[in-house]
Amino acid sequence: MYKMTDGTLHMATFNAERFWRDSTMANLPSFKDKQADIIVEMMDETQFLFTKNPQDVVCTRYPMNVTHKNYLDGLGFKFISNELPVNFDDDVLPELSKNVAELLYQQPDNLYFDQLFSESSTFSPYAVLPGTKELCMKYRLGTKLPELHTIAKVNSKLFSAKLAQSKSLGAGSIITHTAAELKQTAFEMLKKGPCLVKDAFGVSGKGNMLIEREHTLNHIYKYLLKQENEGKTAEFVIEPLLNRKSDFSCQFIIHPDGSYELIAVQEMLNNKFSFSGMRKISLSFYQELDRGNYFDTVAVVATSLYKEGYFGPVCLDSMVLVNNTIIPIIEINARKSMGFLSYELNEFLKPFKVTCDLVTYAFGTYEPLSFEALYTHLKQNKLLFDLDNQSGILPISANTFDINSRLFKTGRMEGLIKGRWYAGLIYKNEAERLGLETRVQSLFKTLNLKML
Repeated sequence: MYKMTDGTLHMATFNAERFWRDSTMANLPSFKDKQADIIVEMMDETQFLFTKNPQDVVCTRYPMNVTHKNYLDGLGFKFISNELPVNFDDDVLPELSKNVAELLYQQPDNLYFDQLFSESSTFSPYAVLPGTKELCMKYRLGTKLPELHTIAKVNSKLFSAKLAQSKSLGAGSIITHTAAELKQTAFEMLKKGPCLVKDAFGVSGKGNMLIEREHTLNHIYKYLLKQENEGKTAEFVIEPLLNRKSDFSCQFIIHPDGSYELIAVQEMLNNKFSFSGMRKISLSFYQELDRGNYFDTVAVVATSLYKEGYFGPVCLDSMVLVNNTIIPIIEINARKSMGFLSYELNEFLKPFKVTCDLVTYAFGTYEPLSFEALYTHLKQNKLLFDLDNQSGILPISANTFDINSRLFKTGRMEGLIKGRWYAGLIYKNEAERLGLETRVQSLFKTLNLKML
């Protein structure tokens, strides 16, 4: 039975790497942050930026905020979204052990979502995960996807490091296979300066450890050795801490026939090792990349991924050193990314002839605060972007802002309440950008939000 509609189902799980990670792999020392994990699960609401058709469906683990959805509708984002949660009630902690596709696929009979997806003929996941293909089959979504084992392989930092080594295009990464090998390799690197240890499936600040002293290295070694003795494998990537000037990334799509399409190149704004925003690169920098044969590297990466059996969206992370040397391959993310979201946001804003930075604000507060309260303050202070105020803030997320505040009110959270807010900072010139940033910081102080 064929569907006579053109709707696309959009769905995301942003911590995709943990679903590709083999359970036999050793972990680096880390602190668990339940609030941060919950915020990441709420990021799926940003998928509205990929919608192109009023019949498109954005399915989120938690229903989108009504105030936010109405605001987006007024701007021209027309799409369908679920009004019921996928797997939990408003006052219950979310189930984090499974991704959204798994949860939906494993529900034997859910008339609400069956009806919701009936208008969709294709599927556009943020990343291919366990349950993704099964969901396609369940709802007859005609989308060709790579095999899951291929996805896991090419998203590993081991794959990125090996490819960079083979083409002499990386950051001097070395792959180690045991705790002892890691200790010896890092010890030699420390003689020249600090180094980084990277988990094969670490992401945005999690799974990376900076080693500046032998004491830290010994702690990591003992931690990994204990896991090795329990039967775990300790494969990691070690690289020198480079004297970084800036980070940038290239977004492209590999088509099923092996051809690829360049989408964008954007500057990444990072806070230490964590993502904090994106903006367009200058024409002069693009020309510099072209002269330096950077796009030949993009072609090499695309060809290598396709040979492994991968096709779909790719984000290639790269770096410029203070001496202006370009390091083309830092990491390869074979999935959608914040860069694709930033690109789509800028495409939407093209008719307004403005510049837009995708930004994120991480904060803490001791008093619960709703997105509705933030929205009201944005309007009152003429900070909200709309058709009449074309320099301002365009909220991309709402649930990430107040999910932990809502859980706090139910007694399931205590202490500092953490939130994160994704938005477009929209301006016409540099003076407007600086003015908006100052006004946003002032608003956060008014709301008693401490930037983290």
